[in-house]
Amino acid sequence: SPEGRAARQAGLRQGDHIVAIEGKPVRMTPKQFNLHVKLNYKPGDKLPVTLLRNGKQVEFKWPLK
Repeated sequence: SPEGRAARQAGLRQGDHIVAIEGKPVRMTPKQFNLHVKLNYKPGDKLPVTLLRNGKQVEFKWPLK
């Protein structure tokens, strides 16, 4: 999918799970997450997310296109 490709190009890896945006827990479906990002951020922003990667939380700045 285009979203998957963009995520990989941004540095996200297979198996990463986004658990928070700007330190706030994410409790939404992927579709709701995409809509939230579209409504609240613009291309060029760096979205601060917390990932769960291999059992560890990782802070990540996701560059939006």
